[in-house]
Amino acid sequence: MRKHILHRLFEPESVALVGASEKQGSVGLQVLQNLLSADFQGEIYPVNRNYESLQGLECYPSVGDIPGSHGGNLAGPGVRPGHQFRLWR
Repeated sequence: MRKHILHRLFEPESVALVGASEKQGSVGLQVLQNLLSADFQGEIYPVNRNYESLQGLECYPSVGDIPGSHGGNLAGPGVRPGHQFRLWR
């Protein structure tokens, strides 16, 4: 049986979290902590050029810097609209 077209959205194998952060109260930190505490089974790729690591995970300056990257299965923006586009270079 074929998987539904939205399968990758609802059951991603990896998540690139654009705008991941250590800043208390930020969306990027809240989403990262939620993924870690929910025992997400896939790969988590924090993306923020201002950090080398976040919550024990290697952090990448852009989605294109993730090894073997082709955009990942799901990119979860953790930043305000308009700021995330420069991270995709």
